[in-house]
Amino acid sequence: MDTKFQTINSEPCSRTEAPDILIENMASSNVDSKPRVGMEFENVEEAWKIWVEYGRKIGFKVRKRYINKRKEDGAITSCRYVCCKEGHRKVDKRDVLVAKHRAETRTECKARIALCLAKNGKFVIHEFVEEHNHPLQLPETIHILASHHNHPLAVSPREACQSMDEKDMKIQELTVELRNKKRLCATYREQLIAFMKIVEDHSERLSKKICHVINNLKEFESIEKELLHQR
Repeated sequence: MDTKFQTINSEPCSRTEAPDILIENMASSNVDSKPRVGMEFENVEEAWKIWVEYGRKIGFKVRKRYINKRKEDGAITSCRYVCCKEGHRKVDKRDVLVAKHRAETRTECKARIALCLAKNGKFVIHEFVEEHNHPLQLPETIHILASHHNHPLAVSPREACQSMDEKDMKIQELTVELRNKKRLCATYREQLIAFMKIVEDHSERLSKKICHVINNLKEFESIEKELLHQR
């Protein structure tokens, strides 16, 4: 599971108290509901479980964006959970030493939930952005996402690695077969061009012979007419 996030120590701010919104009690066992503004949790872990399950159902990988804490006691005051495609990956200072860079996979997706500490000591969702700006994962393959590896349908890293190895081998086999087919097609093309050249040369020689025969016939007719005229 992708649990890397940014922790920010901060003084209590206006976000540490819930805004004037309808508060809904959310049992920790009820992880099937879609996040909603006003949904209340005993702690941020319950909210994280909801976000992970929601991502699994909808078809996207999730990530913890940040957690704010009070300097006095380290208590969490607010946090934000986002789609894994939120923002852009930071530039690695070692990039100049890297021959092959990783492809950019983030799309600045805005899908997220944000929570803050309410006056009753619980955490409430005060922001929920549902829309994604990228295609979502199919339900049949959602279990292979890193943030959903603990799901019953998830495959182990070893199985996933083996699966990828098998796919790589298959791709390599198809690549070799395609290369051989291209070479075979190139050979056939060369043979066809050579055959067409032979046919063209033969046609040209045959045409010359026909012209020669016609000229001979014309000459023979001319001689025959002269002989007849002399008689």
